[in-house]
Amino acid sequence: MPQTTARAFPLVTVLLLALLAGCAAPQILPNTESPYLDPYTLEKGQILHVSTGTIVSGPELLDHLGHFRVIYVGETHDSLDDHEVQLTVLEGLHEKSPGRLALGLEMLPRNAQPDLDAYMRGEKDEDSFKRVWTLHWGHTFPYYEQILGFARKHRIKVLALNADDDLKKAVREAPPDRIESDLAERLPEMDLNDPYHRAATEAVFEAHHMGPKSTEAFYRVQVLWDEAMAQTAADYLESPEGRQSRLLVLAGGNHVRYGYGIPRRLFRRVPLPFVIVLPFALEIPENKQDRLMDVEAPILPMPPADFLWAVGYRDLEDLKHSPDP
Repeated sequence: MPQTTARAFPLVTVLLLALLAGCAAPQILPNTESPYLDPYTLEKGQILHVSTGTIVSGPELLDHLGHFRVIYVGETHDSLDDHEVQLTVLEGLHEKSPGRLALGLEMLPRNAQPDLDAYMRGEKDEDSFKRVWTLHWGHTFPYYEQILGFARKHRIKVLALNADDDLKKAVREAPPDRIESDLAERLPEMDLNDPYHRAATEAVFEAHHMGPKSTEAFYRVQVLWDEAMAQTAADYLESPEGRQSRLLVLAGGNHVRYGYGIPRRLFRRVPLPFVIVLPFALEIPENKQDRLMDVEAPILPMPPADFLWAVGYRDLEDLKHSPDP
């Protein structure tokens, strides 16, 4: 079994954990296996290539990303700084591959794709689309507004990657082999046996002392999210349009960190080269420390990402209270 160590993790309610399994919340990155350079010595804006300890510039990073068909950029969902990193990567990849880039989003389920397509084509107004977004991802649209606006302006294909809500409910209530046939036919192939993925996921949940039955249900939903996003991405990459494109995936950090979430599961389906970029919060502001909790996190035998991009942590409330320029 993996060794464990006490780390700072997000404090979230059990209900939120059940609904948003595996999503990122502000945290000090656990188990940062960086053999040459401690990421906490970085300055904001610096980008670390983890395996070599090399600091690279933004243009150098984008040149490197241009060699990959699949690019993952993680996020803390309510971090403006993380979304700025994602927008920078999106803009840079579009500049390098205009017309050959797609964007995959964790935030919407597959059955929201028609609404997403209509919005991206300008056939659905923003207020109507915001209602769709809020239904699935809460009142978070302002965090993604610039990203979606850029994709819309440049006609970048945007994919709703996630599992539909009825599948999440079914998997929460029963193992895949006990789900009724009409739902089971829509389930992606689910690997529930990754020891590192399971150890990290259960470490977060076990801090709430909800018992083995609740832990197992939580884990099944976590796996469903990752497998569904991997399957949606694989379907696109194997389509006539997708075979000519790169795919940039934006998802919560826990879905891409260490590679055992979406990346490993997509590679199992379509073995394409991929790279992981993680925004790395150097510190959590004092007024947000209550969002953290201590968890006995497993020490894992792989780096958390290929690149760590040092950032701060600001949310929309910080933006509202910042002084006018």
